[in-house]
Amino acid sequence: MEIIENGFRFRVGLSFAGEDRDYVEKVAEQLTETLGQEKVFYDYNYIAEFAGFDLDIHLQKIYREECELIVVFIGEFYNKKPWCKVEWQTIRGLDFIKPNGNKLIMLIRMDDGAVDGVPPNAGFIHAGKFSPPEIASFIIKRLNSNNITQNYEDKPVLGSKNPVTDLKASKVKANSSKHSYTLLNPCNFDLEQLIRESMKVLLVKTQGLFGLAIPCNDDAFRNHFCERLKEDDGISNARIINTLTLDRKKSNLEYTVNSIKRYKKCLEKEDIICPIRVEVNKKDKSYSDEFWQEICTAFPNVERRLIIIMVGSKDKIFPKDVKKLEPPKFEEVDVRQWVIKISKIRRWEEDIIQEWMQTMITDCRPSHSPSEQMDIGSVYDHLSYSQELLRRNPPPPAKAFLEELKQRIPADV
Repeated sequence: MEIIENGFRFRVGLSFAGEDRDYVEKVAEQLTETLGQEKVFYDYNYIAEFAGFDLDIHLQKIYREECELIVVFIGEFYNKKPWCKVEWQTIRGLDFIKPNGNKLIMLIRMDDGAVDGVPPNAGFIHAGKFSPPEIASFIIKRLNSNNITQNYEDKPVLGSKNPVTDLKASKVKANSSKHSYTLLNPCNFDLEQLIRESMKVLLVKTQGLFGLAIPCNDDAFRNHFCERLKEDDGISNARIINTLTLDRKKSNLEYTVNSIKRYKKCLEKEDIICPIRVEVNKKDKSYSDEFWQEICTAFPNVERRLIIIMVGSKDKIFPKDVKKLEPPKFEEVDVRQWVIKISKIRRWEEDIIQEWMQTMITDCRPSHSPSEQMDIGSVYDHLSYSQELLRRNPPPPAKAFLEELKQRIPADV
């Protein structure tokens, strides 16, 4: 049963554009550690609840009636997205339908893009100047200053006979929940060697143009690798832009280069990670080098890093002047290590651990292959589905979780 405190279902509701999810998710993790997952409205935690008709009405009800504080991550993307406009229309209206409605809203600016309905005198915090944990701490301070919630710094368990012991236990539980929450992200599966090789290139200097080429034609890998790279301690305040395609037949060179040049202004204050899907064959092999020459000309000097991540199948042609890296190899040992980490945090028994290992290996190994190497796309698909199941509120019991995973595997495998 949902516990409603002070008439509100959620302490905090987060409204943001999908392009800013990487940053916002880290804020959500920090808030979850302090407030508890059930008190933070973050969309990925309520996927099942959203699967139905009239989602726009449901979202409006959540923001209008069920959140004590609404944190809006505004910027260029927020102003363009249809769903953000639905949410923003409701949030703006709070000032008119509730006493002190403006105190229920907190603005975090992701970039300098204009947002319709935000007055010029509105106060905000600029995300570019603070890390996600710092933003989360500001949100907690705002809750406390509004007197709409308790101080969550050192809150003992209600009814506790030993508040000090219970407080320590609750913090350990929160940290475990956060650790599990982070590990579940598919970008955290293996990739250590590839990240290490990448950082050998990127840590040489803190500004300039960098090119990395990886012969792996899997969209999920490309996305998760960029996300993992963004989280490395050597990269700070980075933005991943939309994937571009290098293909003479589908897009001209000028369009591809101009799409990257749009972010020149952003490079004054943040690193830019630009993933590119390479579709250049041997007969057009000069096309890749022409692209790289154009990029070098367009970005002779930048204040931060412009990191071009080029991925494609092994037969595609990459520019000769970019650093070529070995593609990832996911093996059974990687599966076993990951399953053990997640299961231990969730305190699952050994029989559950072994059963999940075998289920994942069966699901991810190429059919009739004697090799221990896993199919990359299948691994990420399994990881994503496991993440979806375990982030349900509440998450399924271990046995039910395994049964749902097994239902995905074809009978002839």
